[in-house]
Amino acid sequence: MLVKAYIRKVSVLFALREYTKALDALDVATEKDEASGSKSVREIQELAFKLQSALSAQRATETEQETLERAMRDPEVAVRLLSSIY
Repeated sequence: MLVKAYIRKVSVLFALREYTKALDALDVATEKDEASGSKSVREIQELAFKLQSALSAQRATETEQETLERAMRDPEVAVRLLSSIY
């Protein structure tokens, strides 16, 4: 049951074009699914493919500046980039 909630969260994040967050939620869904007997494997695989396709399409048309801006929106990446500069 909890797996379905994470799958729905992935779908919502996908609709919002928050692909990185959707991938993180998909990882949690995969872990929960494996712990509960792997009943949603096909649905999870379909979402993973859909997310990877969307990420590839998005990044194929990005400029270097857009890539940097996207990276800076991720707190972990921003901290690493800023700490390497200083």
